[in-house]
Amino acid sequence: MAKLQIRPLLLATFIDGRHVRVYGGSSLYQNVLDRIGLTNAWTKPTGYFGYATVGIEELATDRNVQFITFDHLPPDVKPILRESTLWSRLPFVRSGHISTLPPTLMFGGMPAALRFTRLLTATLASGVA
Repeated sequence: MAKLQIRPLLLATFIDGRHVRVYGGSSLYQNVLDRIGLTNAWTKPTGYFGYATVGIEELATDRNVQFITFDHLPPDVKPILRESTLWSRLPFVRSGHISTLPPTLMFGGMPAALRFTRLLTATLASGVA
């Protein structure tokens, strides 16, 4: 991954069209990012399990980030986001720096970490991210 120019990653799962679970802290995802040398854009506190539940307004950042979400969105999310002025003005949305990965168990062990690593690195290397 060292040869690629990779912006900090913002990893989140949608709860609904206004809230996400964003990962950092002690999460499996943070552990993988640390081990493969990537930067997590989420530096705010997380809970014991390594995530924080926040409104999408908390995703506003002045950093050039890549937003990574996981598939299987709740059914109402896409229509709500399509109509959301706030969502459409987030810097990563405006610049198209959004990727969706297949689901990965956030509480999984080594198999989940390896799956997440493979999916993430393939996405980043393909230039989709």
